[in-house]
Amino acid sequence: MSAALTGALAEILTARLHTRPVNLALLPARDDTAAWQHLVILAHSERVSPLVYLALKDRDVCPPAVMDQLKGAYYEVTRYNLLLGRALAEILRALHAAGVEVIVLKGMALMESLYRNPGLRPVTDMDILIHAADVPAALDALQGIGWTPTADTEPFLGAEEDHRTEMALQNPRMMTLLDLHWGLLKSWYYKRNIRPSDLWDSARPLPERGEGARQLGLETGLVFLGAHWFRHDEQELLWLYDIALTVTAPAEEIDWQRVLACTRDWGLVLSMRAALGRAAAVLGAPVPVEVTRALSRMRPSLGEWITYYAFVEGRAPSAVRNLAFMFQRRGWLSRVKYILAKLFPPAEYMIERYHIRHRWLLPLHYPYRIIAGLWRKSSPRKPA
Repeated sequence: MSAALTGALAEILTARLHTRPVNLALLPARDDTAAWQHLVILAHSERVSPLVYLALKDRDVCPPAVMDQLKGAYYEVTRYNLLLGRALAEILRALHAAGVEVIVLKGMALMESLYRNPGLRPVTDMDILIHAADVPAALDALQGIGWTPTADTEPFLGAEEDHRTEMALQNPRMMTLLDLHWGLLKSWYYKRNIRPSDLWDSARPLPERGEGARQLGLETGLVFLGAHWFRHDEQELLWLYDIALTVTAPAEEIDWQRVLACTRDWGLVLSMRAALGRAAAVLGAPVPVEVTRALSRMRPSLGEWITYYAFVEGRAPSAVRNLAFMFQRRGWLSRVKYILAKLFPPAEYMIERYHIRHRWLLPLHYPYRIIAGLWRKSSPRKPA
């Protein structure tokens, strides 16, 4: 896509964010159908079509066919999010009955607390946070309403307790996943740095939801959004809009000292520098100058750099990521077991993973796995 179309989309979103008129000089000409079609394609790919629709629906600035596409996207998101809302209500009831406390994360929480319109914020899956001690009770309650864990991608590695903080569940009645979290970010480094009390003590009630449902505090939520955007290779304008909206829209004032403290204590300096800087540059998010300066003075720790290469998708080849991942584990015995399991997984896994038709070809695929890992980068599933 051209820089002009990218700039036009950023202008539409910025105008929507700050409730001001769109600068029409930055948009394609009204009768330039081809340019508008490309802008719609870009908006769809960034999952911001509903926001574009609401920003332009009362302005005669684009061809009617283009407006019809944007309108269709808005109502499709509305329909799907209402279905997710009913599913979430059932999940919260089941967990409440089991005595499990819940914090709703990411898309569903943002849709209800910040966007306040089910058609504006596309959601692809549902994310909830619970106490680690409540995982068995939560699984029992969720399985009772049809949610069961998906298979591990590489089951021979086991539960990966040194870093694992979530589990994906599926339900045959739903075309989506439920991500059950007992930690905010994956890795032993963040399990150590982010104390559960940091999250639960500052959690706020989630509007429109009963059953004791809560959302992250304003400051902890902002830091989490920045880390989430950054760890997924800075993908999607929608996630950047989430950050900008969090900075711009809340009725209560953000405690920026709390944001800086969480950034420092959790080891998320790289994330928040990039996230707040980009939100300000692209969408005009009102990040205080003193906050930007304070972030620039912070120095990422060695642990943060290692975690950066281990977990930020798309930043390094698989071999580099796996070495960093290995150093995230506690104890050399655990590290050696991990790297051996990555290099020489069981035959059954290799046959399924590489579609090996003849067992005698199996030994040839182990060197291939090692060599390919020297430059191959992972392609993660995008969360909400």
